[in-house]
Amino acid sequence: MKARNIFAWNSLISGYSFNGQFEDALKLFNMIENHGIKPDLITYNGLVYGYSMWGRSKEALAMIHQIKVSGLTPNVVTWTALISGCTQKGNFKDAIEFSRQMLEEESIKPNSATISSLLRAWSGLSLLQKGKEIHCLGIRNDHLEDAYVATALVDMYSKCGSLESAYEVFQKIQDTTLGSWNCMIMGFAIYSWGKEAIALFNEMQEAGFQPDAIFFTALLSLCKNSGLIDQGWKYFDSMKVDCNISPTIEHYSCMVDLLGRSGYLDEAWDFIEKMPTEPDALVWGALLGSCKSHENLELAQIAAKNLFKLEPQSPANYVLVMNLYAILNRWEDLEQIRDLMGVRGVKGGQVWSWIQINQTVHHFSARGKPHPDEGDIYFELYQLISEMKNSGYIPDVKCVNQNIDCVEKEKVLLSHTEKLAITYGLLKTQSQAPLRMVFNSTTSEKENVLATTPDDDDDGDGEGYEDDWNGEADEMPPDFDEDGENANIGFGKSTKRVDNVTKNEEKVLLPAFSDGRPGERW
Repeated sequence: MKARNIFAWNSLISGYSFNGQFEDALKLFNMIENHGIKPDLITYNGLVYGYSMWGRSKEALAMIHQIKVSGLTPNVVTWTALISGCTQKGNFKDAIEFSRQMLEEESIKPNSATISSLLRAWSGLSLLQKGKEIHCLGIRNDHLEDAYVATALVDMYSKCGSLESAYEVFQKIQDTTLGSWNCMIMGFAIYSWGKEAIALFNEMQEAGFQPDAIFFTALLSLCKNSGLIDQGWKYFDSMKVDCNISPTIEHYSCMVDLLGRSGYLDEAWDFIEKMPTEPDALVWGALLGSCKSHENLELAQIAAKNLFKLEPQSPANYVLVMNLYAILNRWEDLEQIRDLMGVRGVKGGQVWSWIQINQTVHHFSARGKPHPDEGDIYFELYQLISEMKNSGYIPDVKCVNQNIDCVEKEKVLLSHTEKLAITYGLLKTQSQAPLRMVFNSTTSEKENVLATTPDDDDDGDGEGYEDDWNGEADEMPPDFDEDGENANIGFGKSTKRVDNVTKNEEKVLLPAFSDGRPGERW
């Protein structure tokens, strides 16, 4: 280009920045003035967003300082770029801190994109009360008519354990988009509301919306969570026949998971062999999890062999295999897997749960400092388990992958952080409202304190791996240091009772709805 204006420079700088090529982006940035062009706010905003979306929050904030030094004034777009990038990267605490600076220190009024990003940040931390506050902020600033804000609200309420609120918000959206339909279907999928989701799918088609690949991922996820095999095959086949959508690896993974969970492991294996694409870790992980549930060692070893090649540093894969070996009493094989982890340097990340009581977040970690009230917590927990046993409860100790007697295995089951958090909530709250507890583990066949469901799981190795840990050091609770010290924060009151969801989400069991349906998940 002979006549390169500011728009051309901005496009090129943003492109490099969004792809994480900051050295090239900064070279171009420094070249602008040599060509007689002064960088404008859009130039800086592209760098701010690039830095934040690649997890380099300090550099992004420094760029905002540089904007001020240059004589320009950061606006709502600048700060939203910073907040949105952090949220997209999963740096939710940074996003929230930057939003505080924008609102309180800079006195900048949020726009609809800001509200959407903040809703995503609070849903990432599973903090329903703070999400409600952002909902109110959106109302005060007249942003609820925006389709992206409404969709973000549906997503926030679904992920924070309030599916009824999510559906109420969805029903009030005047101009629904395909994204809002996708989000609501995924909310139903999380809680295995099969009939409601299928009815919503039919309603969407009647409204003239054509499902896309993302929608079918949500729909197949619903089928696998609800055990709807026939419907799953129907929707999988209709993707290409009726909608001309080629299945992706996510769709194939859902089908493997659907077949495997339902006990059709041979069919799942046959499905994998006939896949037109090479199976990835999602597919093999789905098969391995199903093999563990149905104690199929032969296929489990095939899946594990592939996973160890594709994800050699993921602890979750090794833990799943160890859990299966423990169930089958193959202790020598289990120790070989443990030794293999040591040789490869595979370590489990920090496993934690936290619960908010009034204005304080209480943190429970598998490693680290014990809670100050640990003695009272265990005493109450033993009392609860004793009462449950009198009512017919039998702890599932098969999944404890230590070669110890059953009494000791039961003790191991009591040490899981979510049990401690739930018990502490029962000790410290009198309200009949739901108890909300956040944890950073993936669940499969968990042993719960108050209830056992078909989708729960405990590995119980006593060595910091909990509930088939997902292999990532997830975001620490708000306002905690590296040791996980308890902290006072400005969140709303905690709530009571429990069920299970998934990684980094809340456990919650709500009262029944007015029409008699069970709350959230029974």
